[in-house]
Amino acid sequence: MRFSCTNCDNELYDRTSYSALISPQTNAINIGDTLNFSSINSSLFELEFTNQSYDNSNAPISFKLALFKVEASNQDASSAREQFELIPQIGELSFRDIFENELIMHNDCADEVCQFSLDFDDTP
Repeated sequence: MRFSCTNCDNELYDRTSYSALISPQTNAINIGDTLNFSSINSSLFELEFTNQSYDNSNAPISFKLALFKVEASNQDASSAREQFELIPQIGELSFRDIFENELIMHNDCADEVCQFSLDFDDTP
């Protein structure tokens, strides 16, 4: 994932890996089921291009997600953000009008971990 820090001593643009979990982990998801997207990672980020470590302990972090719906043609996609009730469990949620499919989770990292948790409830 892309990593950027614009309030660092030196502006930093790089890439790092994050792990995320979507649950329940099942082959079939029914209308009305609640999905949870969560991420718990170390607050010490290993950066890929610069080979630096960045300590984000007790500092803010944001995580961007984009939701799309594949159309019947399987060729086109449209925003699916309005298809769900989005319920933050850990962190806060915001949107940017310019990108109607994008949502941004915000939280402050603790001493050793950064985490987010977001429930997606289907709204038929």
